[in-house]
Amino acid sequence: MKTYISKDLSDKVVSIIHEITNGDVNIMAEGGRIISSADPSRIGTIHAGGALIMSGEKREIAITHKDAESIKGAKAGYNGRILFNNKLIGCIGIGGDPDIAMHLQKMAVVIVNETLAREEQHRREKELRDEAVRRIGNIAEDMTVLSLNGSIQAAKIGKYGNGFKVVAVEMRNLAGSINEAMDFFKYE
Repeated sequence: MKTYISKDLSDKVVSIIHEITNGDVNIMAEGGRIISSADPSRIGTIHAGGALIMSGEKREIAITHKDAESIKGAKAGYNGRILFNNKLIGCIGIGGDPDIAMHLQKMAVVIVNETLAREEQHRREKELRDEAVRRIGNIAEDMTVLSLNGSIQAAKIGKYGNGFKVVAVEMRNLAGSINEAMDFFKYE
């Protein structure tokens, strides 16, 4: 299954670029379907240039104002692919003079890549933290079981087991302290 740019991220990028340019901005996914646009009426429609890029036939498409006059439904601008980790995840089209729009499109791709890299880093950090919490929780659980076994053994040997009893109580207290501390990390 292919991965495409998320609707949330594409909406953010369209908003940023539209705010800067006050121009047409579209983000396309599979088949050239527009998933985000400065013109909401275009969402869900197929962008012919985006379809060519998403199919792999083209890497980029620049349409001049003169070209746009001869292509039905086309507007001047620049369309280019969005690659993340060397995978095609979308296409960004920006209206206007293609020589200017090209630079804005490249900037938009950088915004997407930086955001995705940051999200991926946060996800990896969360996975590592969750794994550490799980492992430490398992250690605390093992300590509780060992302290219980130590208490049983201490009781079996009577007065000679008082040293074991002290260690078992301290292990149980330590396991409880670990579990309390780990509760902090479970809800972050």
